[in-house]
Amino acid sequence: STPDGRISTPGDPRQGLLKDRIKQDLLELSKPIYVELMGKIKTFLRDAIFSDPDMWPSLKTSLCPAVDQFLDDLDHEIGRNLQDAFLQRSFHRDEQLHNKYAILKPLYSFRAFVLYHYLPFDKMLFGRLNDPYFLLMYLVTCVPIHGVRIVFFSVVLLMLVLPGPPDEYQLINFVLLCKGMQ
Repeated sequence: STPDGRISTPGDPRQGLLKDRIKQDLLELSKPIYVELMGKIKTFLRDAIFSDPDMWPSLKTSLCPAVDQFLDDLDHEIGRNLQDAFLQRSFHRDEQLHNKYAILKPLYSFRAFVLYHYLPFDKMLFGRLNDPYFLLMYLVTCVPIHGVRIVFFSVVLLMLVLPGPPDEYQLINFVLLCKGMQ
């Protein structure tokens, strides 16, 4: 039944919201158990990593923060995956979202093409110099006509930032590229 006392029908959208709310509440109730269990696992792993009596003390002190950070990241990732699995979050929502914005697919394809050829993740300098599209874009940035470089870099920045939260590495790389082209 609904909060106001009416009986909900099987196709009622509020029924799905109620199920999601119950699942959220169960996750909140199980959180202390998860935290205790992960604490024990992290302690066990930390003790196992540093149990070697022959390990140099300086190596132990320098590795300790890195291991702690790794274990915290591992804890976060496991928690997020368990939550997604329990709440049955799947990529179907993403597919529905992509289907909803199918009209933007050519723009996203153009964005992927430009960003891959101008800022490739898997090619260094000589790999980029072998790419004719990179050379064309690079020549556009070297044209001495007022505003061409500004428009090009503005479009690239827009492509880096627009569809979601931007990647910090890509933004820093972009800033360094812009400063190098001045």
